Amino acid sequence: MQIYSWSQDLEVGNELIDRQHRELFSRLERLAQALLMDRGKSEIPELLDFLSMYVGVHFGDEEQLMRAHDYPGYDEQKASHLIFRSEVQRWQQRDVTSALTVEVIDKTSRLFRGHIKIMDKKLALFLKGSKEIGTAKHAGRGLHTATPNS
Repeated sequence: MQIYSWSQDLEVGNELIDRQHRELFSRLERLAQALLMDRGKSEIPELLDFLSMYVGVHFGDEEQLMRAHDYPGYDEQKASHLIFRSEVQRWQQRDVTSALTVEVIDKTSRLFRGHIKIMDKKLALFLKGSKEIGTAKHAGRGLHTATPNS
């Protein structure tokens, strides 16, 4: 049973961003399954390490895209990224418990679903419009090509 799975309604139409989002949800699903088998506490440190790395790579890629295209929603998007980065750092400082595991799974899933469906889709529409009118001079230049490690 998939609890925190990726769904097509979360696709934003940017291959790099969608691939990174799918990897995040795959990790959340694995942790949720581990929790159901009473292994959540042993798996949470690995997920928190992944999240710490992921937010650096993924948010960095998104922010680079926004800057390259002069995205008007950059400040709002970056502020949202900073909130989640702080949350991950806070989780990493807490004792590993089943309650922490549940909180990380639930909050990450909810925050990312909302963020993707609203903010990232707005960004994707902007980028698509930018390309259609020929203003995407810097598309893809200098972006990370690696997905956060599995």
